[in-house]
Amino acid sequence: MKVFPNLDILALSTIIGGLTMRALCSSLLQLIKNVILIAVFAYPITFIIQLLVGNSLFSSYNLLLIHYVQHYGSWLILFTATLIIAHSNENQIALMEKIRENHYLLEVQRWAATSFISPTHLYYLFSPPTAVTSDQKSNAYDPFYIKVVNDFRDRVYSHIIPSHTIPLHKPNMIQIIGKPMTTYLFKHILNIVLVISVIIFWNIPYLSSWYNLILFFIIYPTLKMTDFIIAFCYIQPTSVYKKIENQFHTTEPYISWNQLDSNSDFGQTILFSWKADSDKRQRDHNQLHSLSQHKIDYNSPGISCYPYPEKEHSYFESKENSYSNFNEIIAMPVISNHKNNVIPFTKRNKKI
Repeated sequence: MKVFPNLDILALSTIIGGLTMRALCSSLLQLIKNVILIAVFAYPITFIIQLLVGNSLFSSYNLLLIHYVQHYGSWLILFTATLIIAHSNENQIALMEKIRENHYLLEVQRWAATSFISPTHLYYLFSPPTAVTSDQKSNAYDPFYIKVVNDFRDRVYSHIIPSHTIPLHKPNMIQIIGKPMTTYLFKHILNIVLVISVIIFWNIPYLSSWYNLILFFIIYPTLKMTDFIIAFCYIQPTSVYKKIENQFHTTEPYISWNQLDSNSDFGQTILFSWKADSDKRQRDHNQLHSLSQHKIDYNSPGISCYPYPEKEHSYFESKENSYSNFNEIIAMPVISNHKNNVIPFTKRNKKI
């Protein structure tokens, strides 16, 4: 039973709304920039005209500027500062990355005391996660998949005696958000309450210059909280559970670490996905540095290490293990053709 049947629609509308707002802010910022440039250039031009012709054009223009600055200057500062904050998406990106990482770490932790790999961990190994943005540089060097592979290497051949037969409970939303982000939200809510209290206590006149400037300290935290809402709706951390169920046809597949040897079906799928991700990251690296796309040296710092620690030598320097020698990729029966980031494998005996 779906508790929130319209969650995907709500998330999509929130994301689209955020993108639309950013596009509108960008247009308005450009308009303000153009108006300010015209006003600045008009200042010496009117002075020269008045000096040459002898009229009062510069004096009139100067008085006009003083009038608008005195009456609308605080509004212009408030409006421009608000647009700059709303236009910036760096905060949203950082929040998206943190939410995704928090959820992944919690999922790995809840399975750590068992003999089974976290389904979320395995899902990311099968479907290498990309950056939360479409920026090529971010996708070439995004460290999240590198951490996923490193965590796998650290555990795959470790002989750990399990203390639990079943995993811990799934993390709730507060745990996924984490203490720093919870404090982040509480701080902005507190700022809004304090500013409103100051306005009421001091009885600051509505639409006065002081009121306009103080209003910024309400708009700023509001936009920051909006960033968080958009980031959370975009990532939808718990949506990975649905993707796992679609791939494995069960809510939580119990796959032991002993089944993940490099020669197993699971291991071959992990290696195939890792190699595909390495190729993509190297191509992005070459393109960013204007290097040849025909010769791939696999020297990008964004490429994760070989998933299995028994082969410490460079995988890419070995001709025996070159990509062209992946002659047989064995199909994982649990992987479906559902449309997502997971590479759909089928049993085949031909070179890739």
